Amino acid sequence: MTAKEKAITREGIARKVRELRQGRGLTQDDLSRKLGLSQGRYSVIERGQGSFSAEQLLEVLRLFNIPASAFYEGVKDVGGDLQNALARFGASHLLENSNLLPSERLEQVERLVLEVLINADAPRQITALAPVLLRNLDKVNLNGLWARHAQYGIERRLGWVLENLLEAVRRLLLAVGAGREGATLRKAAGALDLFLSRAEVQGRRSNHGPDDGKDGDILGLKVTNPKTIREVWKSSSDLSRKWGIICPLQPEDFVDALVAADVIPHR
Repeated sequence: MTAKEKAITREGIARKVRELRQGRGLTQDDLSRKLGLSQGRYSVIERGQGSFSAEQLLEVLRLFNIPASAFYEGVKDVGGDLQNALARFGASHLLENSNLLPSERLEQVERLVLEVLINADAPRQITALAPVLLRNLDKVNLNGLWARHAQYGIERRLGWVLENLLEAVRRLLLAVGAGREGATLRKAAGALDLFLSRAEVQGRRSNHGPDDGKDGDILGLKVTNPKTIREVWKSSSDLSRKWGIICPLQPEDFVDALVAADVIPHR
């Protein structure tokens, strides 16, 4: 962190979390239960007289779908960093901003995937993971990637991305047929299918009912009022419902990202 990227004060964090809670229409009791706190303890923290644990702050990021940079002042363009890194690692349809220096923390694909699924504020950054993962799948340890996401409590986001990628690959295979140009797709489909069939991964799929998005994981939405959340959940894809992810993206969006990045001949 540079001198200009200073963490905001305890009071500032409390104020930010209070704004997020009120914006979502949650009571102190609602949020305290989600964070594993008593209402009394939460009230003390929200007044700026106590601190959240690191695990509780991570849960706040997940619940409200905000980047970690929301708790820093003077932080540089996180979205620009992510877009540049995505372009360098294979999302060639994204424009790279030459005015931004490469970020050292995004020099590995695994770290890039994690940062996108924590910080992404635009759907196209999420779908850009499709060509990045496809082009680097032989270099990525999916088991290690899953374990790292599990440390942050967002492994369902990773599972959702990987299954959307698998579905996109299968659809493209139908288009390209059994020729040599589909070899990379077939290899990727086999690796993804094998990983997603693991019991540990299967066990993290959501059990939400078809009309219940209340406890879903919001991803790629800048507007998070309850009405918008309900509307997005109702129109969610089967894969989003399976993983409990509240996101407007559909499998076809991942197909489009693969085609736009020229990972296969245009259909």
